[in-house]
Amino acid sequence: MSRPAKALIPFFINEEDSPAKQAILKAALSLFVRQGLDGTSIRDIAGEAGYSNPAMFKHFTGKDDLAQCFCNVAPARSGLRPSPLH
Repeated sequence: MSRPAKALIPFFINEEDSPAKQAILKAALSLFVRQGLDGTSIRDIAGEAGYSNPAMFKHFTGKDDLAQCFCNVAPARSGLRPSPLH
């Protein structure tokens, strides 16, 4: 896992999440940092996490749902408030 991705993990991983969900989030974050959202597939994330595609869908409805999780969680846990877009 890249250094930037490792630094972000505390913002996104909830200790109460199942080990599978934690692994999926870590894998997705690492791949999104390295390859970008468009360059990463569900299959890539599942493979990196060590789970099957169906296991991914037990926790997330798809890649966009997973990416949205990062967008929603980070500002809330960091204490930052997103500024409105004008």
